[in-house]
Amino acid sequence: MQEILSLTSFVVDFDIKKNLKQELQNYKNILVIAGVTAFAKFKDKLEYAISGNYHLTHTKECSFNDINKIINECKGLEFDLVLAIGGGKVLDTSKYIANAFNLKIITIPTIAATCAAVSALSVIYEDEKFKELALFKEPPFKCFIDLETIKNAPKRYLIAGIGDTMAKFYEFDLQLKYAKANNIGVNYSNSFGKICSNLCVDLNYEYAKSLNDDLSFKNVVMSIIVNTGYVSRSINIEYNGAFAHATCYAISYIKEIEKNFLHGELVAFGILVQLLIEKKYDEYEKLLKFYKEINLPTKISDFIKEDEFLKHIDKIASLVLASSDVINLINRGFITNLDEIKNALIYKKERE
Repeated sequence: MQEILSLTSFVVDFDIKKNLKQELQNYKNILVIAGVTAFAKFKDKLEYAISGNYHLTHTKECSFNDINKIINECKGLEFDLVLAIGGGKVLDTSKYIANAFNLKIITIPTIAATCAAVSALSVIYEDEKFKELALFKEPPFKCFIDLETIKNAPKRYLIAGIGDTMAKFYEFDLQLKYAKANNIGVNYSNSFGKICSNLCVDLNYEYAKSLNDDLSFKNVVMSIIVNTGYVSRSINIEYNGAFAHATCYAISYIKEIEKNFLHGELVAFGILVQLLIEKKYDEYEKLLKFYKEINLPTKISDFIKEDEFLKHIDKIASLVLASSDVINLINRGFITNLDEIKNALIYKKERE
């Protein structure tokens, strides 16, 4: 069977404007899609790098409402490149637009919170709740990582990104275990992804507690944006999630949680839930200690009062169990049930 692995190339520096200028001179008509705040932060560097006119449009959510608004706005206009500037939702919207128009896309992440800048998918929301994944044949062909811009962003985004990044190891590790148990062969792309997923945890355990150091900061940013994206791109789509993301999307059912917390913060908590369901208690304790050192959520009461959460726990546990990622595991022999999921969501041993 033919095996093709295409990955996003990247440029990383504390100031990428000169590299970006050299790249953009090859394009005449550029559609710039940006978050409002992201554009304001990056405007000076963009205007240094881009010659001539460009069409600017703003977006905030990755929803079909936002996507269709931009598509309608751009009807009748001609572009030879999409340049996406912003956080994960902006980049996801931009990837969808680029694929709809059959255009190349360059991404400039202004925060390090997800792997959206180098992944070949978009997470679509509706009414601020997860709706579906849109999958693309190719990832963005280039990513420019401006460390100065990312370092000036609120630190909370970076810490959330660490949670999302570490999930790529824990979720893939579990999916791979049950694939092998079912005698499913592991091809080169998955083997490559496995090595990259190891760095998703190793780099953060080593460097995430010393982010004021430039080398440590760069290694953590690269683990979030590049390593995680390479894992997402190289492994089978059905291995790209497990209980961590299932938990994230399930607890987002509560609007207060969806509104007030970042994707990576929810996923980070989901890893702890997964480790409890796997009965990996030593690994749970190790990760719990690490979370406390870098200020990631460790229990459901970090998101919402537990009494309020308990009103929804049956629904949320059912949503976890109904996740396609979890169904994939169950079909391959993983054993769990609603009570086990509920107990993991409100685990009582570690409260402080």
